[in-house]
Amino acid sequence: IFHWKVWGFITVIFIVGLPALAAVIEFSREGKGTPIPFDPPKCLVDSGVYSYIANPMQFSMFWVLLLEGLFIQNWICILLALVSVIYSEGIARWSENEDLVSRYGDRWKHYKKTAPRWRFRLLPVQSELASLYYAPNCSVCSEIGSWFVQQATPNLKVMDADSYSGETLTRITYISITGERRQGVDAIAAAIQHIHLGWAWIGWLIQLPVLSHVIQ
Repeated sequence: IFHWKVWGFITVIFIVGLPALAAVIEFSREGKGTPIPFDPPKCLVDSGVYSYIANPMQFSMFWVLLLEGLFIQNWICILLALVSVIYSEGIARWSENEDLVSRYGDRWKHYKKTAPRWRFRLLPVQSELASLYYAPNCSVCSEIGSWFVQQATPNLKVMDADSYSGETLTRITYISITGERRQGVDAIAAAIQHIHLGWAWIGWLIQLPVLSHVIQ
């Protein structure tokens, strides 16, 4: 049986590593790409975790390495954590900026000014409008839909499912600006990321593939 300190360490590592997992999911779903340079996202990803921080993967990598080094008292891990910051700010930042300016121009420049690199915003960057469709005649869905209406999130439009012009919706549905559709628990996970950082962290957790299936 693990000591409580080990369980505590694993929990903390999971929490600080969660933004990186959320970033990979956002790259795949919204950007239609991966973090691998040879298969980058097809569009600028400024939604989800990226609406709160510009460097979620680097943030997670730094803290995982640093905390691991402190926990096992390994100075190599601590050194690697510092090197990761130097690399990110020295080489990767310049290369990334050159690439994204050429691909997305003013939109990238605006995002770069509003999204911090190494800390989280409390409220998301006001990106393109997304939609959440729910059925008012469904008791459970209507309660969820009404709750989202009360949050008054400026970049999330909460709408009656009957107003959707596509095929008939059978579950509460979230549709991003790119047209990416998420339903059920996954839709709620995406929608609550529009509220504030606290809800967003919960959204990143429950959207994880296995966990979202279990909750659904």
